[in-house]
Amino acid sequence: MSPPSLKKPMQPNCGRGGELKQRQDRQAQCLTPAPSAEKRLAIPHPASLLFFAHYMLHMRMECVIDSSSLVSLCRCGLEEFLAKSGCKFFTVKEVFDEVVEDGLSKGLLDAAAAKKLFADEVIDIAEDFGYRGKPVDEKVVELAKKRGSMLMANDAKVLRRAVAEGLEAMNTAGFLFAVMRKGGMSKEKFKECLDRLLEKNRLSLKNAEKYLKEVS
Repeated sequence: MSPPSLKKPMQPNCGRGGELKQRQDRQAQCLTPAPSAEKRLAIPHPASLLFFAHYMLHMRMECVIDSSSLVSLCRCGLEEFLAKSGCKFFTVKEVFDEVVEDGLSKGLLDAAAAKKLFADEVIDIAEDFGYRGKPVDEKVVELAKKRGSMLMANDAKVLRRAVAEGLEAMNTAGFLFAVMRKGGMSKEKFKECLDRLLEKNRLSLKNAEKYLKEVS
């Protein structure tokens, strides 16, 4: 399927898929942060976007990645930007089991892409800090707290929990925006990334348009 064009986000028609309004109505919001959390999330908010772009530009940092962002990147064929970001990524074993082991057993193509990221040590499985028995989402947040790392997730509940715990957090599109600002991709490539996230329902149209305003 040809992804919708995002070059003119406010026009009534977008690519071969039909009207923007129809897409917006049927797409679920994948990141709708609470107002109190907005300033700390790497959502389509100018201050947040510029902060994370600056942060990644000047620091080689650690980042804990949740299964929601890992699946988003691999399913959209954007996993290469994890290595290009200059970050070191960590996650918990349960994320590996969920995305890779379970995914491979179901024949999911994104599982093979994720497996390669672990094999190439782009993502490492961190040691267990003693939070066995907790839900995976809680473990990911706890890992970010223990390591003093940022957290990347495409799940709004995980992001809000991270913010409530005092962590810096960003969604998948925010991460890709920061990679672009660091020089890891062109503006046109970033727009293509947004197209892919939209096509796979990993980003809402409303948030995609906000990112486009920052690169137009």
